[in-house]
Amino acid sequence: MATSPIEITNPGEFNPGEWITTQEAAKITGYTKRNLTKMAKSGNIQSVKRGNMLFFKLGDILQYVQLMQAMGTAKHTPKSKRKTD
Repeated sequence: MATSPIEITNPGEFNPGEWITTQEAAKITGYTKRNLTKMAKSGNIQSVKRGNMLFFKLGDILQYVQLMQAMGTAKHTPKSKRKTD
């Protein structure tokens, strides 16, 4: 089930030190800002929307990068054809 970005209405709920902008996430991952936005809308990566800006948790982005690196070329193989250990 896909989820939309979380809308934070209480400024006290948002800690800027834990979150990075879409542009910063794009630099870290190598993905375009558009792809990151699509992943956020589909619920693959947690995000927060503040005003018209989308933010990602730095830890989640780093974890996602590690997962993609560990998967190597398997990330391009359909799930039904992946080997499981």
